[in-house]
Amino acid sequence: MRAYVFDAYGTLFNLHAAAERHRDAIGPEWQRFSHTWRTKHIEYTWHTTMVGRRASFWLLAERGLDYAIAAHGLSVSAATRADLMAAYRRMQAYPEVGEVLAALRQRGAKVAILSNGDPDMLA
Repeated sequence: MRAYVFDAYGTLFNLHAAAERHRDAIGPEWQRFSHTWRTKHIEYTWHTTMVGRRASFWLLAERGLDYAIAAHGLSVSAATRADLMAAYRRMQAYPEVGEVLAALRQRGAKVAILSNGDPDMLA
């Protein structure tokens, strides 16, 4: 039996879909903004791990978003910020993911997700 384990964020789920969905509110630099958000989010997870303090992946995503908003000098309403976080919670899979996972299962493979995301974020 073969088993395949995939990282959720960036492998199965499109990390930049939330920012892309709100690019009108973010502006023409939405891709750079999205990259900053994700980079800072991951840096925060590394930092909390190194100091031995686990923090919610969701909370760190919020902190990363706040950092990106400030770093890019954006004026984002509370509603837009909430919409960005809601979109992050409902992250879209890349278009080919369903087909690839189905093909692996059809061949008898077991598939699983490995993630440092909070369980409710992956439900």
